[in-house]
Amino acid sequence: MNRIHDLLSQLSPGDVEYKTLGEILKIDNSRHRVSKDYYVDEGAYPIVDQSQELIAGYTNRTDCLYQTIPCIVFGDHTRAVKYVDFQAAQGDSGTKAFVTKLDSVNLKYVYYAMQNLKIRSRGYNRHWSIVKKMTIALPPLEVQDEIVRILDEYTTANADLHKKLNTEYEGRNKQFEYYKQALLSESRLNEMSEGKVESKPLQELIKFNTANKMIPKKGYLSEGKYPVIDQSKELIAGYTNEDEALFPNLPCIIFGEHTRIVKYVDFQAAQASSGAISLVLQDDSVNIKYLYYAMSCMKIGSRGYNRHWNLARKAEILIPPREVQDEIVRMLDQYCDLNTGILDKLSYEMAARQKEYEYYRNMLLTFELGE
Repeated sequence: MNRIHDLLSQLSPGDVEYKTLGEILKIDNSRHRVSKDYYVDEGAYPIVDQSQELIAGYTNRTDCLYQTIPCIVFGDHTRAVKYVDFQAAQGDSGTKAFVTKLDSVNLKYVYYAMQNLKIRSRGYNRHWSIVKKMTIALPPLEVQDEIVRILDEYTTANADLHKKLNTEYEGRNKQFEYYKQALLSESRLNEMSEGKVESKPLQELIKFNTANKMIPKKGYLSEGKYPVIDQSKELIAGYTNEDEALFPNLPCIIFGEHTRIVKYVDFQAAQASSGAISLVLQDDSVNIKYLYYAMSCMKIGSRGYNRHWNLARKAEILIPPREVQDEIVRMLDQYCDLNTGILDKLSYEMAARQKEYEYYRNMLLTFELGE
């Protein structure tokens, strides 16, 4: 910070200039864009669109490449801001590419400044008409360069740490999955139950547990009396105040018709409307948590976004004696609790580092308006 202050005192003894983004940036879109339907998993060029991930897919099309590199990519619907300094293709509608109009501007400085803006959400409406009127500080170019250098160093160090933490996070999850699969294998179940293992189709073990009312995605609240459980990867997708949407019986298992996600719900919660099937036991000889763990090991081939229940209900579930089921649940719960504690610490560390970075970035990009 002393270096920034010294440069400002030397190069800009008066007030720092402010300009709107509309005065600083001009649109520089590619000739064509890659429709989301044509994103592929492998290709010659990465696709950068308005999603949160830097790279959304790949393409082999050269007519969709960004015309000028580097450029800033702004998500007109999502408000995502990205800096592209590599050859890439422009993604689907809502993705805007910008370059600077001014010689006295470091484009990466503008990128960092845009990341620091508080852009009010308009839902899925477009945002550039608002953002282009927002102002950012434009100190002398030498000051911009120094701020970019500092933030680049911090970003690199932060990215390296995130990579290490993510590797640890993924490793812990894989370790738990391996342990669960091994414990629920036919050979291990036979060993634990002296060969007294039955096999039954899933549909013979469960029955539907449908709420009187279901919550559509557009009805999710950010706060409410009850969490909403749907077929997404996250356990809780939103909130509601609708009593009629509560699962009638607990605990229950949620199966994602489209996603094949399996969840265990043992707390008061509401059912989402699309694709989230709620199941409870119709066979008292089965521990429902054991069935949840067994279902999470099912190998169901993907049918894309088509429904999967007709395949899942026919899946054969290995059923050892009840005491063996209970012991397996105890072992997996114990391992899961230990794993969750470690993963929570990793998640906290990643979130803390991100907040630290955002605080530091905000401090560097905040200038006094006058003496």
